[in-house]
Amino acid sequence: MLALVVSGRLGLLRSVRIGVRQLIEASTGIPASNVLISATHSDSGPNALGDAPRGFVSDRELNDYQRFLVRRIVDGVRRAVNQLRPAEIGFGTVGVPEHVFNRRWFMKGGTRPVTPFRGQTEKGEGQPPAGRPPPVETRGPADR
Repeated sequence: MLALVVSGRLGLLRSVRIGVRQLIEASTGIPASNVLISATHSDSGPNALGDAPRGFVSDRELNDYQRFLVRRIVDGVRRAVNQLRPAEIGFGTVGVPEHVFNRRWFMKGGTRPVTPFRGQTEKGEGQPPAGRPPPVETRGPADR
């Protein structure tokens, strides 16, 4: 058995993901190694990263919201396990190019901060904030 967890958050700290996996294994028997966790980008969801710099991942004590989030994610998986039944998987595609555009921009040199992921200045940015110099050009064609 496996669990696919998708959380509508900007990100989840490693310590949150570890806690989720451990509790899922303890409460459902699904091995922690069989739990896939992803976080979709959300501009309006609560902050699950705590006080860590954006994108920084650390092993530290969880705050109250992060502990709450761990319990709620595990509750969701436990409910899903209790409601298991046969399912069919399918997929489809449709083209809607009028809703597609490139949101990544090449920026002027020296206008981007250092990223915590690589320790270097990024060349591109999505939706540059007000007050920054205008973008130079898009980073490429939109994926239709």
